[in-house]
Amino acid sequence: MFHHKEYRETGPPQLRKAQKTAMKYNAEIKEVNTDRGTQFYSTKKNPSTFEAYVKSQGMKFIRKA
Repeated sequence: MFHHKEYRETGPPQLRKAQKTAMKYNAEIKEVNTDRGTQFYSTKKNPSTFEAYVKSQGMKFIRKA
């Protein structure tokens, strides 16, 4: 799961900002819901950079149909 010491500065800017805000309230983001935009979702075997970041932070990626 996401913890302050494990926080990475390499993720998507909007998600990193949301993570920083959550930390201020001693909370964490457990799930991320997006549309199927190419910046979020890969149709290939390899995950997108966004998908890989979400997984590395211990979050569940919910793909909106």
